[in-house]
Amino acid sequence: MGYIEFCLALTVVIVLFLSMKVKFRSLIGRITQGELFAFIQFVIIVLLIFPFLPDRDFGPYQVINPKEIGWVIVLTSGVGFLGYMLMKFIGSNRGILLTGIVGGLVSSTVVSWVFSKKSKVAPEFSASCTVAIMAASTIMVIRVFVWILIFNRSLIHNLLLPLLLILAAALGVTLYYYQKQGPPNDKPEDLPLGEPLNLRGLFFFGILYTTILLAVSYANDQFGHKGIYLSGILAGLTDIDAITISVAKIAGDSMQIITAQNAIILATLSNTIIKLGISLWAGSEALRRKVLSGYGLMFLAGLIGLVIINL
Repeated sequence: MGYIEFCLALTVVIVLFLSMKVKFRSLIGRITQGELFAFIQFVIIVLLIFPFLPDRDFGPYQVINPKEIGWVIVLTSGVGFLGYMLMKFIGSNRGILLTGIVGGLVSSTVVSWVFSKKSKVAPEFSASCTVAIMAASTIMVIRVFVWILIFNRSLIHNLLLPLLLILAAALGVTLYYYQKQGPPNDKPEDLPLGEPLNLRGLFFFGILYTTILLAVSYANDQFGHKGIYLSGILAGLTDIDAITISVAKIAGDSMQIITAQNAIILATLSNTIIKLGISLWAGSEALRRKVLSGYGLMFLAGLIGLVIINL
């Protein structure tokens, strides 16, 4: 039929996959029944539930849109599912730095908790545990970037420099302690994987996101920017994704852009403080000193960012 180039390319791809057959069989063999069932559940949510959600605004302030809420749940659960699979197949046996990076896709707070406790059990690995904690916090800042770019790109104009300052502080501390820790630690550093797709967790996140959306809209209507800032600080103590997405969704409509930008930075700072508190409470003496300097630099960078935004 004359499709010589296409057939040659397809042949090369097929041969490549066939040559990796043993590796694929090994990987597939590690997938449990529960993980396969979780993947099927995720596909059902994406293909059979999400497309049929009504794309209309409901409720107080007309901010509850089932289609948009479903989109947020699909995105965040997809990131969590990806993080779970990477942690299972890569993170747990490729060194502590990669474990922290992959763990940050799921929850930087969980990484802070797990590795702080590890440092208390084995204080000699405090530097390595600091690397994992700060790497996860670096990914947290990148997640904020991603949500803003997806949900409201107009926010990135003034937020770019402040977020880059926080990112540079987190990344700089991570690389500093990574270089300082000495020979790489080849001992596997496992994070608790949890569930690949927690439907109760997804339901809770949907409620949390909707609640924060309503609370932010109410605070903006009743108390102005001060109410928004308080909402951002309180929400950041538990979850950075929900408040970032919520504020980004209504910025420029019922909320001023500058108010939304300040709220996101304040939420990032409050999330940094709670992780610092976890590390100081659960970590070894050596880890406390290291994490205090790392999170201290991140917090300072965030304060400078706030000043820059409001100049």
